[in-house]
Amino acid sequence: MNRAFRIGLFLSSYTPVAIMIFLNDIKEFSLEQVGITLHKNTVFWSVLTGIFVVSLLMLVLWLIRMDRNAGNQIKLYEIYDIKSNDGEVLSYFVTFVIPILSLKVDSAPSIVMNVMIIALVGIYFVQNNVLHFNPLLLLAGYHIYSDSADHIIISRCDKYTIKNKGLKADQFGSSNIFYIKKPKP
Repeated sequence: MNRAFRIGLFLSSYTPVAIMIFLNDIKEFSLEQVGITLHKNTVFWSVLTGIFVVSLLMLVLWLIRMDRNAGNQIKLYEIYDIKSNDGEVLSYFVTFVIPILSLKVDSAPSIVMNVMIIALVGIYFVQNNVLHFNPLLLLAGYHIYSDSADHIIISRCDKYTIKNKGLKADQFGSSNIFYIKKPKP
């Protein structure tokens, strides 16, 4: 998976933050306030919207690709000693609190400071291939697991279904990320 695609997946994890920043900046729920907030910094909101539309599309395409490939693989892997990492993904979400609390959309220094924080987190995220630290996966109903071999497993199945049905995982490319397709009922 190329670096640009990983960056897009990283940026998609900040989509809830952008929504929270927007909600934090409006005074009340009205079309007038939405317009006022958007006009405070039109360039900021336009760029943010463009980035998140593209990155969300990348996330959706990645999930579709994993799901389609899982059904076509000849070699599937057994998973041993599976444990949930959903809590770690939520802990990672705490890094999102800083931008929410500190960003002033009408202040260039505030925007630059937050871009620097996001860039530092992004460098770690992309270089260490931790695509699974994305709260949108949890919101979409996916679970994040790891096993005794430090593989990352993404699935809509709960841990007990995987164990009890002996479901096997498909490796995504040559990464340490594996996908378990939810069986049809």
